Amino acid sequence: MSDQNPKRKAANIQKNEHKKPKSYTQMKARFAIPKLASLAVTNMGLEIGITGFYITSVMGKENRSAKEVIAILDKYAEELYPETSSSEQKILEKDAEEALTIEESIQKELEQIKTPEKISIFTSIFSKIRCISFVTAPAHIDVAEICERIMNDCAKNKSKETRFTNRIIPIQKTCKADETSIIASIQDVGAEYIDKSADKVSFKVEMKVRNNDNINKNEIIPKIAALFGENHKVDLTSPKFVVLVEVFRGVAIISILRDYAKLRRYNIISLFSEGFWEKKPVEHNEPKSETS
Repeated sequence: MSDQNPKRKAANIQKNEHKKPKSYTQMKARFAIPKLASLAVTNMGLEIGITGFYITSVMGKENRSAKEVIAILDKYAEELYPETSSSEQKILEKDAEEALTIEESIQKELEQIKTPEKISIFTSIFSKIRCISFVTAPAHIDVAEICERIMNDCAKNKSKETRFTNRIIPIQKTCKADETSIIASIQDVGAEYIDKSADKVSFKVEMKVRNNDNINKNEIIPKIAALFGENHKVDLTSPKFVVLVEVFRGVAIISILRDYAKLRRYNIISLFSEGFWEKKPVEHNEPKSETS
């Protein structure tokens, strides 16, 4: 005969029936939004003073797009910066190992025997924007150079290693989304073009503002153009470089992009399918001669 009171046993059974299974609790914790996520959303995940990449993707595939872009960036970083990429990766791996418990370390070693894990020097940023994600890069990485290399290789070799990614735009600087900060950041990033000794080429200013009513791009664009207008001429069709400004709430992205038109606005899908963009020559139709 059991020592437990039958009434108490029945009550416990009823209580347990209403309990959520352990797996439910674990899954809820796993997919819970971090407390700091709400702070990141304020500026759509961006912070002032970072460099990296701004990515557009297929709707609903933002995370997968960021992962595949990071994989490509890792590949090119190893080619362009073999020593620094290797040393930074070792530091990241060491920091990750120190944060693990003994049990977790043993489990990780067992998993790495099957599939060795590689920690990237690039990091995706939390964002809740549809079709847009961001990736940060270490300060020593020339984000414009690595992005140009990816785009040129895609067009030349007719190959791409992405499925869900449309555009990959380098972020050379982020600053406060106000006129003074934007102008100062452009002067910094575009110093080589503003220099009076620079070769005279063509340029264009492209600016987009999201969720910010304090920025009037029609007032700022002429001021940005004035920084470069003394040395260069405006070309809205096929400029040699584009001054790109993208505002996301309280943060502005600044980039000076070479061969923007030729590289099809850094659209990896268009480059793969159509190759480099080329300006079509203007056709001059000769007047027909009248016959008597």
